[in-house]
Amino acid sequence: DGVDACSDCDDGDPAVHPGATEVHDGVDQDCDNLVDEELLFEGALIITEIMKDPDAGPDEDREWFEVYNTTAVPIVLWGTVFNDLYMNAFTVLDGTVVPPHDYAVFARNGDPAVNGGITPDYVYVNFFLGNGDDEIVITHFGTELDRGEYSDPDWPDVPGEAMSLDIAHYHAEANDLYDAWCGAKDPFGDGDLGTPFADNPTCCPDEDGDGYLYWYCGGDDC
Repeated sequence: DGVDACSDCDDGDPAVHPGATEVHDGVDQDCDNLVDEELLFEGALIITEIMKDPDAGPDEDREWFEVYNTTAVPIVLWGTVFNDLYMNAFTVLDGTVVPPHDYAVFARNGDPAVNGGITPDYVYVNFFLGNGDDEIVITHFGTELDRGEYSDPDWPDVPGEAMSLDIAHYHAEANDLYDAWCGAKDPFGDGDLGTPFADNPTCCPDEDGDGYLYWYCGGDDC
């Protein structure tokens, strides 16, 4: 590729060298230590679950949230910013990767013996999830990938239940709607409810147990 091994970050691949064109594939083509900068698009990474008010222990130990990679390539999170609309913010400064069509979990505490029984992909500081109203905004090199804004009384608000996005609404516009979310019902770890690292269930109920989901959320049961 015309670049010697001393300057080339991958001298085994002629498409990778200083000055190469960056491609959205989870690889640093231009050797600037950034991956897919300015190439990710809105909705590439979305928020799918938020444990804002744990019940089995204190918030400072057990808060977490989950994101999902909607694309077919890995997303390297180095340089990605997570913030609310006030003073809370953190930037991912390591090589954390969200695999294609898979999840990553971010937590205030990284110790499974303390945080409720999860091993997070990233432990953050200077970020707190309000129990009433709050936001999570994800920005990658100037592009806003997703924004979740929740508020009482419409959004799920039961202590110990993570706010869970219906799997049928896994995209950046649908997850803005409060009725696309419900309180998690699956136990995990040592006391609270949620599905960290796993697909969320539907929020559409079958309250009479006849195998048909309620019509108002897309089912057949009147």
